[in-house]
Amino acid sequence: MKILTEKNFDEVLAKPFAIVNFSTRFCRDAEKCAAQEEALQNMEDKLPKEVLIGSVDVDQNPYLAVKYEIKKLPTTLIFKDGEIADYLETMQGEEPLNNEEN
Repeated sequence: MKILTEKNFDEVLAKPFAIVNFSTRFCRDAEKCAAQEEALQNMEDKLPKEVLIGSVDVDQNPYLAVKYEIKKLPTTLIFKDGEIADYLETMQGEEPLNNEEN
């Protein structure tokens, strides 16, 4: 999983498809944050290499959290051709993302 920051976030917009998890090390619901991160890491090997899977620490990158209106943690944004295709708050496990692939 690629660590994304305000400096390299343009890589997401350049990809045809990207999945980006917004979280923080000090997430209030650490169990949900850890589960979401683990689900994305497990999916990384199953998806084509063209799909970027990344993670944004909102404490270190507050501009991105504001820009993408992140209100709850964890939140996963799915980008298609540089635009937000879906917004998943507090997703648990791989199932919601697997449904998005179809």
